[in-house]
Amino acid sequence: MSALAYVIHGNSAATLERCLRSLRRFDRVLCVDSCSTDGSHQLARRHAHQVERMPWQGFGAARAFAMELARAHAPRFVFFLDSDEYLPEDQGERLAALLPGLAPGVYQVVRRNRDLTRDPAYVFHQERRVRLFPPEAARYTPGQLVHEAFPRGRYPALEIAIEHDFVRQEEDRSRKQLTYAVLWAVQHLGHTAGRWPALSRLAAHLKDAVLRGALLRGGLHAWRTSWMLSRYALFKHQLLRRLERGEFAELVQARERGQWEVLVARASALAAELAVTAPGAAASRRPSPPSPRR
Repeated sequence: MSALAYVIHGNSAATLERCLRSLRRFDRVLCVDSCSTDGSHQLARRHAHQVERMPWQGFGAARAFAMELARAHAPRFVFFLDSDEYLPEDQGERLAALLPGLAPGVYQVVRRNRDLTRDPAYVFHQERRVRLFPPEAARYTPGQLVHEAFPRGRYPALEIAIEHDFVRQEEDRSRKQLTYAVLWAVQHLGHTAGRWPALSRLAAHLKDAVLRGALLRGGLHAWRTSWMLSRYALFKHQLLRRLERGEFAELVQARERGQWEVLVARASALAAELAVTAPGAAASRRPSPPSPRR
């Protein structure tokens, strides 16, 4: 088999069909469904060659399971998308033409992260991400709760771009960010020292808005969106500091015992609680940062 693609998903009916249709040129498409209840499972069965259910235990565990399924088919390459991403028609054609002549190796593509909360939508920022690789190169583990990725390195880049619905709704993105912040803090406890949360937030905001060019592409809307998204940097370092002080011991115990399903469920519950009690954790953008000078 030349190339196989996989998608992990859960309750993603709004975007999953578009994602899977964009992968139709691959020899085989696999889905790992985290026990969806919104019709996603039925969509996956219509558009994928194989669909397996797995209770949600975090990104690392889901990807490790997907790779276990993929290796059984011995493909030359594995490609993956998240359920809120898709491969545009022309990019799919280009990738299909490239695959037969590609030397074995790990390759990056461009991911275009779109903000859909403004009409018209715009590219908030873009980045290179590893998405194509031989199956033996993937080393995912359950302990990679969030930001599971290949080790940093110099990987060749393909002139292929995927589209990502990065911000569909502010509330939804804010909830995700808070859950990811909890998981990041648990994953990094004992490995990363907590930084100054407020400074980390400001650095993240300026990086996205200025260095990555969001302000030029989306104007003041992008400036405010960047400030909203920078809460992730604030929360993850606040939470890491609280874990270092001994708070949320049940999360640390679940990590140490390898109880990944318990851990992610408790992290989601904590994020929901913090969304109500933590200032700025809800979807509201107030207070906004000072507007950039014209």
